[in-house]
Amino acid sequence: MSSSERSIDRNLGLVVDDVRALRRELQRGPDEATAAHLTQLAAGYLIVNRPVLDLAFEAWRETSEEELKQMCAEVRALDESATEHDFESTAWHLVPLAPKILRGASVNLIRVDEDDLRMLLRVLEYAQYLADCSGETVNWHPVRELLAGETDRIDKLRAGLLAE
Repeated sequence: MSSSERSIDRNLGLVVDDVRALRRELQRGPDEATAAHLTQLAAGYLIVNRPVLDLAFEAWRETSEEELKQMCAEVRALDESATEHDFESTAWHLVPLAPKILRGASVNLIRVDEDDLRMLLRVLEYAQYLADCSGETVNWHPVRELLAGETDRIDKLRAGLLAE
């Protein structure tokens, strides 16, 4: 089945939209306080949506590089760099760091930047054609509502992580 015949997984499509929104905010070159908030928000978003991310990467990983290259040829919006499985470490590196970022232990050392999200998006854009995330819930969607500085959800998630 060609990717043009496939439908996009609804939940993964929501995650792609949200990660794009976070990336756009970071591309604007925010001031220090806003950048810190966006880092915390992105980390929290990755944590609460980890089940969707796990399914997305699993589906991408289980798809042969040959099929990924075929998808790239069919869907111009897909980036060729994500057709090889060794790209996973680049795309995935932020996900396991998210709890550390949110706990604040590394807030001054680890910042989420637009390039981190761009790498993650490259795999997610393929995975939305491949994964079935219908059994999962996308949390904190739409993330745009949290961009303005609302921190209650981030603070609650952080408190839960610190209690572990």
